[in-house]
Amino acid sequence: MIKRASTSEAALIPVVTRTQVSPTSFNLASAAQVTVHVAFDLHRADLLTALRMTPPGRQDAERTLNEQWCDHWRQGIPMPATLHYTTARNDSRPP
Repeated sequence: MIKRASTSEAALIPVVTRTQVSPTSFNLASAAQVTVHVAFDLHRADLLTALRMTPPGRQDAERTLNEQWCDHWRQGIPMPATLHYTTARNDSRPP
């Protein structure tokens, strides 16, 4: 008969698994996270342009717009009806 793990024993499984991960793997994952963060930070205006959005002039307005896009992509929350797109052609697509 197989013994079921108690709640306290089951809670230790992620801890044991995490301690068995090599430091190199953890460092590589951390470096990848920083790289993605920097890439988004450096190219956020390019991303908004590709989405046919005018980059906001203020940081708080840009943060709000970015949160709306993230919520839309991650959870499918509709974008606000008041959102305006630019009429500029998207250079990533042929005419």
